[in-house]
Amino acid sequence: MAVADLLAARSDPAAPRAYASAAEVKPFDKALHLQLAQGFASKGDLARSCAHRRALVSIDPSRPGYRVDLARCLSGQGQTDMARETLSAAPARSADLTQALRDLDLGTLRPRPLDLPGGGDLRASLVFTGAGDVDIVVVDASGRRLSALRPDDVLVAETANAEELIYRTVRKTLAIEVSRISGQGAVTGQLTLRTPTVTRTYPFTLDQGSLRLATVGYSLDYSRPYHYR
Repeated sequence: MAVADLLAARSDPAAPRAYASAAEVKPFDKALHLQLAQGFASKGDLARSCAHRRALVSIDPSRPGYRVDLARCLSGQGQTDMARETLSAAPARSADLTQALRDLDLGTLRPRPLDLPGGGDLRASLVFTGAGDVDIVVVDASGRRLSALRPDDVLVAETANAEELIYRTVRKTLAIEVSRISGQGAVTGQLTLRTPTVTRTYPFTLDQGSLRLATVGYSLDYSRPYHYR
């Protein structure tokens, strides 16, 4: 993952493939496949997302949710026959599988966007203008670059030229960056950071690579994460 983080920080187009290669080292890690499936789906890369959802079904074929999510992904790619086969091949029928088959017949079975919950010690929202893809990145105390491409300990929802990220529990200092994933030419935007006590906005202009905009620290005095630099 360290190599993938380095590539992502440099806006290297190989970064998504580098993150995906982690599953080759841990091929039976369900949490990792789920994170990669969600990350690629958020980027609109359903082919790679489906590959990781297919791995989840192979690891745990009796879990209906894995089959339904794979069927949604396949249907989103127009592969309705494969989606139907995925649902029908379940070793046991469940209400979720039955509903998914009905939705498939109606043409309404599609990938679901991530619905972010409320709360969280840190909520970051990004809007920008310009071509390409820009991500919010949380760099934790161990140097991990947490984002839509590596959603460890974070939840991320993306739409066109906008993104929202939640970091549930802050206990150590975090660096907050914006990172250009794709596209050419400068983009302009603003990053807004919210905690239960403070809200701040940071305008930025970014061409390539990553730009560190803020640091979120943890206050021992108040047992809260809530000062920015």
